[in-house]
Order: sequence, then C-alpha cells, then structure tokens
Amino acid sequence: ARSAIDFRPSRYTCDAPARAAGEPALSARGVTFHYTNGPDVLQNVTMDAPAGSFLALVGPNGSGKTTLASHFAGVLLPQPGQIWLFENDITTLSSEQIAAHVGFVFQNPEHQFVESTVESELGYSLRVRRRPAGEVAEIVAQLLDSFGLAPFKAMNPFRLSQGQKRRLSVAT
Repeated sequence: ARSAIDFRPSRYTCDAPARAAGEPALSARGVTFHYTNGPDVLQNVTMDAPAGSFLALVGPNGSGKTTLASHFAGVLLPQPGQIWLFENDITTLSSEQIAAHVGFVFQNPEHQFVESTVESELGYSLRVRRRPAGEVAEIVAQLLDSFGLAPFKAMNPFRLSQGQKRRLSVAT
C-alpha cells in the first residue's frame, strides 16, 4: 500500500477564490504562437482543464505539445491569446506563483535533473521554496517510498534506469 503524501499549500498562492471541482483551474483562450521566423506552432487554442483533473497532452512529434505546456508553465507567452490560472492572467503571476500550481515533466527526464543524488533532487524545489528542513525531509522520505526510489536515494539520478528516471521526474 502506498502512503498518502500531505502536500501542504505553498506560501505562493494565486489571489483567487476557492474553486469548485470541475471548474477551470487552467484555461487557454485563442492561444497562437510561432517561434522566430517560423510558422504558427499553435493556432487559436482554446481549452479548459477542470480543477482536480489531470491533463495529458498527446499527439505526434512536432504537433505543439511542449510549446503548449510551456505556455501553461509561464515559460512562453501567447502571441496572441491568454492563459488563465485560477482566473489569473498568467502574465501577471510570478514564476513562484505559477510553480505552486503547475508541474512540468520533461519528455527526457535527464533534462530536468539538477542535483547529484536522488534524495537531493526530490528536495530541490521544496528547498527553493524555503520550506522548513524537517518538512522537506518528511516529504522526500514519503516520495522515495511512494515512487519506489528509496533504495536509490544516494545514487546520482543519471545512473538510474530509464523507468527510475521517469519516476523521479514525475516525483519532482
């Protein structure tokens, strides 16, 4: 049996009222985007992701999945269009406020690792958010257990198997 992980609210929050289940947590309206001197990668994308839902972007290579996800994470800005996170225009939010609500898992896990051990990698974003050390240790221990990574906690993330790397990238 897997243990439940208590992810307490971050100190970074959006100034939005509590949302009912099924109401949009993330919305895109008329999002269009092209890279410099290139064709439109996204054309008039309009969608809602209900609060409490999981969103999977699927499609063939080059269809704009990563580009759209980069908009949801605030890395790219629409040209034109708007992205809304809990009724807040994403362009008005800090990266910390966005990261408190939006996670991004890279297609290639190795591209997101920044620490030298699995344990340290799991605690990285919590430490950046200045969570108390005891809380970081507790959450990391739960993640190691929940994702089956406890035996590898001292290992360099780059030395894990592909499946272990994928689990680590999702856990982070």
